[in-house]
Amino acid sequence: MSSQHRAAAPRNPLSRIGAALLGVAAMVVAMVALAPAASAHDAPINGTATCVPDGTWSVSGTATLKDVPPGDNGKTTVTITSTKGTVSQNPSSSYKPDPANDTVYQYTVSGIPGSARSVKVTATTKWPNNGVDTQSKTVYRPSGGCQPTAKYVTVVWQMPYKGLNGSYPTWPQDYVTSNTSDKKTLKNVDVPTQCGTAYQIDVYLIANVKKTFNDWQDRLKPGQTLDTVNGVPQDSSWFDGKEGANWRFVINPPCETTATLATPTVNPAQCTENTAGETVWESVSKPADGNGLTYSMSGPDANHKVTVTATLASGYVFPSSLPTGWTKTGESHAQWTYTLQSKKCDIVVTPGAVTFDDQCGTNDDTYTIPSTEGVEYLVGEEVVKAGTYPGSGTVTVTAKAAEGYVLAKDVTTSWTHTFTDESCGTTTSTTPPTTTPTTPPTTTPAVPTTVTPGISGPQCVLVGTAEQITVSTVTVNGISYTVTGDGTASVTVRAVANDGFVLSVPAGWTANTDGSATIVVTPDSNGVICVGGESSSVDNLTPTTKSAAASTGSIEVLPTSETVQPSTIAYTGVNTSQMAMLALLLLAGGALILGVGTMWRRKPRKH
Repeated sequence: MSSQHRAAAPRNPLSRIGAALLGVAAMVVAMVALAPAASAHDAPINGTATCVPDGTWSVSGTATLKDVPPGDNGKTTVTITSTKGTVSQNPSSSYKPDPANDTVYQYTVSGIPGSARSVKVTATTKWPNNGVDTQSKTVYRPSGGCQPTAKYVTVVWQMPYKGLNGSYPTWPQDYVTSNTSDKKTLKNVDVPTQCGTAYQIDVYLIANVKKTFNDWQDRLKPGQTLDTVNGVPQDSSWFDGKEGANWRFVINPPCETTATLATPTVNPAQCTENTAGETVWESVSKPADGNGLTYSMSGPDANHKVTVTATLASGYVFPSSLPTGWTKTGESHAQWTYTLQSKKCDIVVTPGAVTFDDQCGTNDDTYTIPSTEGVEYLVGEEVVKAGTYPGSGTVTVTAKAAEGYVLAKDVTTSWTHTFTDESCGTTTSTTPPTTTPTTPPTTTPAVPTTVTPGISGPQCVLVGTAEQITVSTVTVNGISYTVTGDGTASVTVRAVANDGFVLSVPAGWTANTDGSATIVVTPDSNGVICVGGESSSVDNLTPTTKSAAASTGSIEVLPTSETVQPSTIAYTGVNTSQMAMLALLLLAGGALILGVGTMWRRKPRKH
């Protein structure tokens, strides 16, 4: 028979049962291994009973929490309770124990009635995932019981505050506290001092209590109340008639509401159109009455001091700490003082308008800043003084108020103009004059540099057969010169200050309203009559960075106006008819020389 058709051998039932038991055992072992030790959350408790002189007894002991798992750190609590008496424990039940150390909880159960034979004290431990464990200890009253060793007991009862007149008690009365003594006294108890409360303090003779002491004492605990029967306390039968019941009232003052002091408002000094240039002062507004206070205000006095007084309404008191600025001046009064401050109002000004003079070309373009009191004018970020300045490119001038001034509303405070470079016309010279480069607009210095123009000469020079006026100018950084004239009748030299400079007009020169200066040179200037010229040329030179007092340049006369920078300008006077005759003579001479040379070459050679 092949293995594929072999019948399966029957299994032993006992082997199946054994395997199941082994599986269950393994599960039990795993559960035991994984489960935390039972002692990990236990708090074993102990306690000792002690009699108290007032006939009650107490229990003192400890509950020790050990081996808190690290995962439960800060999550485990222990609470101690008792079937009788009042429990106090340290640390409290909200304490989170440290798993690294054992935690010992000390506790005391007090006020256990003398009639109680035993109490059950329980330590309840709780941990996460609803884990709970309890450890209990039954503690018995000391052997022989606990009898009071004192003769008197003093009890404090709280009475209703409403309806008190100081002569009769009010009802019902709630137990507050008590204390025993071997002598009659009403002073061995602490009476609360809370406002709005009243108390009756009674002293009782313990030895002659008609009821059993334990029954009587069981009434002296929180939550117990004395009722009234025909206006007399039920418990009045607990004291000896011969000794009587000594009592007294403690009626604390009614509770007064703490008033809330408000701070007066200081109003800033305000300037208006009607107070321009005047001195104005701050003012003070007193708070509105309320929150137990009324306010009054006086001043300002000669020293500009204002005083606000707060007066308490009935049933209110000042807070223990007054707000800043307030000073208590009596049981029902407080004061706040303040010295007013002043300020000078600004003067309202209207800025004068900036004007622009855009002439043909660029040399005569200017803008003028007016002089306006209380107004500063800015070009870019720089303050510019009043005056006329060369204009170039786009110029924006902004007005702002100087200190102590304010600009009027809805006035123009900014002016912008773009200067054009429209040509003034063309010249007839055969050689085009060199155009002076346009200086990019720059920020005008706050204080322009003063420069002085000058010329040397004039003189007449012989050029060919003609004489022309030649004028030399003193080269000065910051000055541009313009020369006009025909070279025979007169020559006019015009000096213009560059950006950031202003002219100082020397003798012989004439100051113009646009800030430039001119001088006119004639043949009579040196007693020589010169003949008019023709064409001219101009060579521009780069100005030096500082004023050159001794440097000069020759300026030739131009038939029309040209602008040049300080430079050496040479003039060559030429008469066109003379030049034509000279050219014809040169051509004739050249032809003669050419003819002779040709004839010389054609002469036959001798053999």
